This record gives sequence, structure tokens and C-alpha cells, in this order.
Amino acid sequence: MRMYSRLLEIMREQHITVDELHRRTRVCRDAITALRLNSSQLVSPVSIARICEALNITLSDLFVLMPEDIWAPIRLAREVTIHYGSRSFGEPRLATGGPQDSLLSQQFIAARDTRAANWVSEYLMKLGAGIAVHRREHMTGIGRGFDPSIADAVRQVFERGNHVVIGSPVANQFAEEVVCHAHGVQPYVPRMHEAFPYGFVWDSRRSITSSFGWQGHGRGRSENFGPSFGIFSTEQGKLVAFRTVVAEGEGDDCALILAHRIFQPQAVRTASAADERIVICILGHGGPGTEAAARVATDPKYAAGLYPPTRGTPHMRVVGAKYTRTATPDMVDNRVLTEAYLIDDNPSPPTPAAAAAPAPEARPRRRRKPVRTPVATRARARWRVDPLRTLTVVPGGRRSRS
Repeated sequence: MRMYSRLLEIMREQHITVDELHRRTRVCRDAITALRLNSSQLVSPVSIARICEALNITLSDLFVLMPEDIWAPIRLAREVTIHYGSRSFGEPRLATGGPQDSLLSQQFIAARDTRAANWVSEYLMKLGAGIAVHRREHMTGIGRGFDPSIADAVRQVFERGNHVVIGSPVANQFAEEVVCHAHGVQPYVPRMHEAFPYGFVWDSRRSITSSFGWQGHGRGRSENFGPSFGIFSTEQGKLVAFRTVVAEGEGDDCALILAHRIFQPQAVRTASAADERIVICILGHGGPGTEAAARVATDPKYAAGLYPPTRGTPHMRVVGAKYTRTATPDMVDNRVLTEAYLIDDNPSPPTPAAAAAPAPEARPRRRRKPVRTPVATRARARWRVDPLRTLTVVPGGRRSRS
């Protein structure tokens, strides 16, 4: 938990300058400035009492106590924009209303992404901080570059405000642009995946070009090594989270959460010296993964660990999820999320629900016999000539100048 001073915000609301507050309270300007910059330890209790009396506020109005997690910048700014993608398969067609009334065929927003956005919105509303939540839709089509205005929107994200991006590049092209911009990597270049700590491994049905995702091989489960799709760790060189698709029973899904703290210049700060902006990306491998990542991000048990330790450096974590599904004759998505957790918090990655056959045992390695060097050869190896210092090393460790 951390205590923040709201003096800067209160003075702006009441249109009071530092000189005016100094005249009313006789508190030195340095103390007022320190309190505006969230340095309350430098201000005496008497000065704080005088400031509260002059502004007609209480201590609870002046100071706010909140956990230091990924939602702290949003609590301070009291504003956030949630970005989600809408998919469109097929070409635009004319509606029955005439040429002026055009519609996009087969356009929809993923239901799981909508659930994740609603989950985040409801969490922020429950905080009781009066946070204004805005929503913005981004069109995502088959292939890249469907929406040319995305580049301008990405630049605005990193210039002002707090933002939450929902959906992987499969469902939201905006996510590809934002994640790559945070890492300083060109989007839609698969060979750049080593610049990221983690990346998606998709099946061949996912026709998407991404800098931090690529298509895997196989049918989803290897005979010896289990599921072949999920989230890949570039540091460990293996999958650390899995996605399994089951018609009935228990399955797995996974997601990535990226948080990026952005420095806020003092001239545009609205709350205190700790005022900063944050960009949060909730990137599910599948629908249940996106929903699980939203729950993990809003869980106080995990939210503090998701907070980046430094500004300007993106912080990426892996989320694991489990779901259950009952058999159904139609194609209804009746998966029910049963578990959501951070992979890094577990001593070892959990075993996928779709258990695979154990890997074959490795053959024991033969021990090679040590090679003995003849005594005469070892004696000759002691002789060395140093051409720079013209010193000769002789047996016994003595040196003589040639």
C-alpha cells in the first residue's frame, strides 16, 4: 500500500496557486510544493492541518491510500480507455436499404473479449474512485493493414491517457501494433520473435502474421511431448503454457499480460509526482485465455506482481487457464472457465489436462576412459617462448632472458 497526496488536483479544482495558499496558511512555499509532489514526509503535521483548514477539506480528502499495482495510475487519473477488436470475414455488401446503407458481412466482436472488457470495467467501477471508462473498437480483417488509422491510434496511446487492450493479434490487430511499439519492434515480422520474452504458437488455422507469434506444427498434441500449441518462452526455449481443445471434459488455455509504465511530464500531471500513465494488454491464446487474463489482472493477489519495476520497460507475464466442457451436438461454445493463475507463480508449469504419453527414456551415456599424456610430452609442454618480452620459461618455473 502507498499513500498519495491529492493537493495538486485539489488546488487545480479550486483554482488556487501556491502563492495564494501560502498567503492563506503562512506555510512556506517549499512545503506546499513538496506536498504537491507527493513528498508528505517533508511537511509537518501542523502545516498539513493548516492546508486542510484553508482548503476546507479533510485528511481523507487530501490523502488517498491505494495498493501499488497496475491499476494505481488509473485510480489516480480516474480515466481509462479499453480497446477491443471486431472481426470481419468477407467483403462489404450493400444492404436492402439502398446504396447509402452499407453493411459489413459477418462482422462480430468476440464474446470472450467482450466478457473480459466487461470484467475489467466492473472491477474499476467497484473501486469507487469515480473512474471514467471509455471504449474504442478497432476493425481487424484477414491479413494485416486492414485499418490504416491504427498507426495514428497507437501513437496516441503512448502519448496520453491510460489504456487497456483486449485480445491477441488474431482478434485485435491493434494489440499487435501496441505490443510491438512497446518493445520497439516492427510489427508483422515473424523473425523478430526473439525480441520478446514470450510468444504465441498457433495452429495452422490461424492465418495471422505477427512479430511475437507464429504457426506451430502437428495436430495440437504430440504423441510423446503433449500439446504443441501455447505460449513459448524464448529464454527457456520451450512451451511454458498450453492450449488444448476438447469436445468434452477439461481443457487448457493460456494468455499473456503486458504492462508498460509511461513517464508523465510534470507539466501535464494531474494528481501528484507519482502521476504516470500505463498501458495494459490482455492477450489470450483462445477465448478462455483472454477471460482468465482479465481475472488475473484484477485479482489483488496478482495485480501487484504485474506492476513493472521500472518505467519505460514493458513487463510481460504468462497466465494459465483451465476450463470444462460438456458434450453438445451443436457448435455452441459452452466452455466454463474453472481456474486462472500466473504461470510464473508456480514452481513448475502444470500438466496439461489433455495428458500425453511420457517421453521415452534417454539412453545412458557411456563413460569415456581418460586419455593419459606421456610424461615426456608433458615435460615438453612446459617450454614456452614469449616473443614480446623475449623471456624463456624453463622447467621448474624459472625464467631467463634470451
